[in-house]
Amino acid sequence: MPEIFVDLPALSQVHRSITRIRHDLQNFDHGYVQSHASAMGHDAVVHAFDDFVYGWKDGREAIDAQLEVAGRKIEGAVEAYTKAEDGISDTANQMRGSQ
Repeated sequence: MPEIFVDLPALSQVHRSITRIRHDLQNFDHGYVQSHASAMGHDAVVHAFDDFVYGWKDGREAIDAQLEVAGRKIEGAVEAYTKAEDGISDTANQMRGSQ
């Protein structure tokens, strides 16, 4: 029977990353455009980027909703795998104690 391996620290890191991405998407505002305007160069580029940021609010909201679902599923997987590992460990310890 093949072994199953889940890298729980890595899975937890994915969850933290998704949480951070959601935070960034929710808090992206006009201040970003203004603070980086000089790096963007021409006013037309600044205006186009600003239009994109505000015009794509619905797109960011759709991505946020999908990330929320993915985050919940990953968090649930981490909890389920942790519970399973704890159960296996507890059973192994009980078996050792009864020998």
